[in-house]
Amino acid sequence: DKNLSFDESMHNETVLGLFHSWLLSLPRKRQAVVSLRIYEEKPFSEISEILGISEVSARNLFSVAIKGIREKLIKMEENHAN
Repeated sequence: DKNLSFDESMHNETVLGLFHSWLLSLPRKRQAVVSLRIYEEKPFSEISEILGISEVSARNLFSVAIKGIREKLIKMEENHAN
């Protein structure tokens, strides 16, 4: 984005890189659900069919994975603020 400063742009790239590495550290099913939902923009109904799990399980796996990633991001930002 042309409106972002160099520092903001670098921060965004760093966060995206960290997100990707955190994603790869997840258990396979969580990783698959997050990848299908975020990168491929699949609805949970389709994710459940692809992975052979219930839609509720797909939603729960996504929620747990994103919560963990969010907590890591918050902790990282708190450490950099200090």
